[in-house]
Amino acid sequence: DSLHSPACSAETATPKTGNSPSLEQRRELLKKARDDNARVRAELRQQDDRGHYSDCDPLHSEVKKLQEARKLLRRPA
Repeated sequence: DSLHSPACSAETATPKTGNSPSLEQRRELLKKARDDNARVRAELRQQDDRGHYSDCDPLHSEVKKLQEARKLLRRPA
């Protein structure tokens, strides 16, 4: 039947051969991705501290609005 053509199953099934990334390699890649993510976020935070994001930056003004709204919500009525 056409659903289980060799080409199809070869792509979907994980090969038991050595060419698939091992669990260790996957962990390393995941760790690296996390580190990159953390570094980028740290850089963005530093830029933010230095005031690189002006209020005319649409995303930044959205963030400001959200922060203001959060302050209002936290304040007891």
